[in-house]
Amino acid sequence: MADWGVFDANCAVGRHLHWHGGQPQSAEDLLAALDHHGVGQALVLDSLAREHHPQDGNARVTATVAD
Repeated sequence: MADWGVFDANCAVGRHLHWHGGQPQSAEDLLAALDHHGVGQALVLDSLAREHHPQDGNARVTATVAD
């Protein structure tokens, strides 16, 4: 695969209301999926931020990235 420098601007991590399985629930799962598809960078949000409470979801993403 050619190195296209792909940036995914629509990534979510964590279980969401309409979860049907297969979507990444952990940071490790998301990184594996991004690597599999050749994505080098991504803008990631926590499903909690989108569906219920932005402040708490953003805090979870920040804590995950800090690890």
